[in-house]
Amino acid sequence: MSFFCHVGYLNSRGEWLVFIDADSRMGYEKLLSDAICTAVAKGLDAFSLIPRLSTNRIASRVMLPTLLMLMYFLAPPSKSNDSSERLAFFFGNFIAVRRGAYEAVGGHASVRSELLDDKALGELLKANGKRTALIDASERLEAEFAGAFRDYLGGLMRLFTQYALDEARRSGNPLRRLSRYLVGGLLFFGGPSALPLLAIATAQHQLVVGVNLIPLLASLASQALYLRWMGERARYAPLAPLAHLVILFALIRVSASTLMGKAKVRWHGRTYVADLRSGALKLV
Repeated sequence: MSFFCHVGYLNSRGEWLVFIDADSRMGYEKLLSDAICTAVAKGLDAFSLIPRLSTNRIASRVMLPTLLMLMYFLAPPSKSNDSSERLAFFFGNFIAVRRGAYEAVGGHASVRSELLDDKALGELLKANGKRTALIDASERLEAEFAGAFRDYLGGLMRLFTQYALDEARRSGNPLRRLSRYLVGGLLFFGGPSALPLLAIATAQHQLVVGVNLIPLLASLASQALYLRWMGERARYAPLAPLAHLVILFALIRVSASTLMGKAKVRWHGRTYVADLRSGALKLV
């Protein structure tokens, strides 16, 4: 993706460069001009708009509540907008950068070896002293995260493989960060479903089974709340364990690949091979 953004830059003019995904849908005709005016008024060098993620497909209604909870827990917008934090999470569906700031850091050419080039560009700009921000545009902009369950699996593997690459480059130990996520995932995603099943399988007292159901019920309740917040019906909440399984499968698969030294990721019709010993990434 960074290659096409770079080609777009080479053929562009003007002070602001705006990169918009093909599946982004603007619900307000002045969104672009209003966003740029806001950025100028705030003295920003770059910003990204937070969209409303489409829930037109069943897979999205199942996966997105859990993924959004994870995002706001691990990478909340407040951290991206805090100048003292390294994190600068950008949404690839809409990124705007001043030409001078973009050229100063080398643009998309500098992040071509990253799986999450949008996040990498944001962090590169922020690390070089540029003023960046995440701006909520969920009432005016809609985007598609993924379509089918296999697309969500590919997106998660892309995310976790990038974390492994980051650790390989930073500390030489790509499993350090993944292992923490894997333990957390097994506890918070696998645990709620496994506890009541284990209690039933070992013929525990009904009271014990009931107590072990509490984490699962809490998980389903939070899923229902996020569905309502997204404007969807809460009836999809019981499918939350399926979302948990997809996330755990992606974590386990990337962790196993990391042990072998290489991970293969398929995303948007392209296949990448990450060398998790050297930190190198190759497009096949």
